[in-house]
Amino acid sequence: MLEYDPASKAVRVVAGGLSFSNGVLLSGDQRWLYVSESGKYRVWKIAVDAAGLDVRVASPQAQVLLDNLPGYPDNLVRGAEGRIWLGLSGPRNDLDKMADQPYLRKLMLRLPRALWPEPRPYGHVLAFTEDGRIVADLQDPGGASAVTTGATETAGRLYIHNVGAGGIGWLKR
Repeated sequence: MLEYDPASKAVRVVAGGLSFSNGVLLSGDQRWLYVSESGKYRVWKIAVDAAGLDVRVASPQAQVLLDNLPGYPDNLVRGAEGRIWLGLSGPRNDLDKMADQPYLRKLMLRLPRALWPEPRPYGHVLAFTEDGRIVADLQDPGGASAVTTGATETAGRLYIHNVGAGGIGWLKR
């Protein structure tokens, strides 16, 4: 994760050691960043004031909030009543079968994205609280909303972000 410093016009590392950090959201008190790490199926809680932190080394400035998620965590969006919505952009796939062969997995990840194994169509969004308690788990095993990347909550609707749908969908709240 990088931070831009307008005074020096430099980019500083907030936290490193992440595998495809993706969604980022600021906590309500603005002291923490929630970061989805797609490559390791988890969501981190990282101190805003961290500087050059390596998450692979234990630190009070970073903790795994959600771990071993069933899909690739993507965007994080603040919802009503403090909920944080997380899109899982697809279920785990054949890359998981290479977990005990890190060299092969690393080689596979260097291939063009078009050659990666495609996840089966499966829509999935979660809502959790700032302390990591899951309060909603919405799934579409039929794949009508196959590559869900997030959700936006309003008073009456939950809009589902989707990469390949060609439109936008919503659910009544």
